[in-house]
Amino acid sequence: MGEHAPALMMLSPMFAAVLCALLGMRWKAVCLPLAILGIGGALLFSMEVFFQVGDSYTKQISYFFGGWNDVEFPRGVGIQYHIDYLNSLVLLVIPGVGLLAAMFSRHFVSIETPGKEPQYYALFLLLITGLMGMTVTGDAFNLYVLL
Repeated sequence: MGEHAPALMMLSPMFAAVLCALLGMRWKAVCLPLAILGIGGALLFSMEVFFQVGDSYTKQISYFFGGWNDVEFPRGVGIQYHIDYLNSLVLLVIPGVGLLAAMFSRHFVSIETPGKEPQYYALFLLLITGLMGMTVTGDAFNLYVLL
């Protein structure tokens, strides 16, 4: 599971956003725990990535999606994450601050937007996912998609 931490740090808040949107239509009280669980998972996987970068010889890691790093594919084809020390530090800050903001916004979401808690937390989780993805992406197209 440690070798797939760069992908799992993105999937954790993204799946939590989907669950929050779907389950929140029926049970609004489940949205905040799902948001905290999703962002907490992203923070744990970001810590794993930080330690992987520190342990690597080149002090950076590259994660290829879908096996595009094979010999028969040219360089630059497919989705690739590049993570170095600066990226890994930013990857710790984004879910850390997001986790604090999610816990702090608990009282204000019900006052400011009554009845729209599932939409708020789903969009908040997608915001965390997009910010983390923009930090580690290796090409302009994925930067545009994550923006």
